[in-house]
Amino acid sequence: MDINLLVFLLMVFSGVHIIYPNAAELLPWGANRRLEITDGEWWRLLTSMFVHSGLLHLIMNLVGLGLAGIFLEPVLRRKNYLILYILSGICGSLTSIWWHPHTASVGASGAIFGLFGALLGLLLFTDTFPKGGNKGILVFVGLYVGFNLLMGLLVGVDNAAHIGGLLSGALIGILLYRLDATHGKS
Repeated sequence: MDINLLVFLLMVFSGVHIIYPNAAELLPWGANRRLEITDGEWWRLLTSMFVHSGLLHLIMNLVGLGLAGIFLEPVLRRKNYLILYILSGICGSLTSIWWHPHTASVGASGAIFGLFGALLGLLLFTDTFPKGGNKGILVFVGLYVGFNLLMGLLVGVDNAAHIGGLLSGALIGILLYRLDATHGKS
């Protein structure tokens, strides 16, 4: 959360539009786009998840990150939570450049969808959470994911990154959880 906020403040204080920055303003800060990635700027797969296209985008992602963290960080612990966030975000970025040849993509939502994918995977395929609360958490995750995917269709958000993060997060989350269970919680 802190890195996302810090990068946004640096962007705004450097002159990037606080509400509606354009691709020309976002690319120097590390936005993800196929042309730059194929030209060797692979670091954008990571940096793009800390760049946001306006204040509302930042706020929505911070809320999603906080909500996912409430459920996942106690289960996965900080190290695995960070690994999940980074790997899901990179998978979301890769899905984005595979799907969109010219779109400059930014935001933490691919990584956040990865967190929600992990939550979904843990709910459905492990005994991580007490059975009594599973249905409520499952409804919450379904509403969050469904609403955001629908909004993505309506307002032109990069749903490719969302879906890439969601699917990879489910797999990575289950793997991290099972590795911890196998090797003992460290």
